[in-house]
Amino acid sequence: MKKLKILLLVLITVVLTACSSNKKPLDDEEFKSIMRDNDYYVVSSLSQFSDYSYIDEAYIARKTGEDYQIEFYELEDDSYAISFYNTNKEIFEASKTNDSIYTNVDLKDTNKYTLLTLDSYKVLSRIEDTVLYIDVDKKYKDEVNDIIKKLGY
Repeated sequence: MKKLKILLLVLITVVLTACSSNKKPLDDEEFKSIMRDNDYYVVSSLSQFSDYSYIDEAYIARKTGEDYQIEFYELEDDSYAISFYNTNKEIFEASKTNDSIYTNVDLKDTNKYTLLTLDSYKVLSRIEDTVLYIDVDKKYKDEVNDIIKKLGY
């Protein structure tokens, strides 16, 4: 009986550890710094969201000569970030076809959804109250994944 309790405790610990994330959200200054260090220029897009008081910060990062952008959002709190993530995930899923490849990871403080279609690569990554939004031509997939890794998302 004692061995069973120990085994059960170990199993519960493993499951709980697997369901949590060590990822820490970036603030807007960290996002801008990392992007600029990787030859992106960053501009605020907050004025586009003036009707949405729950969006605290919004930035677009673009690389000179490239035809894509990476968007970063800092929202009022986790609940708004989850809602923002889920709404955009539904929009992404609407473009899914039988030939699409997708991944979906949902943990306590993080979510990540990727979708590769015949012509595009889409990523949503949430850590606590921040969301990274990417919708690019699929030819930029590797480049985008490199910067996502550098950002820790």
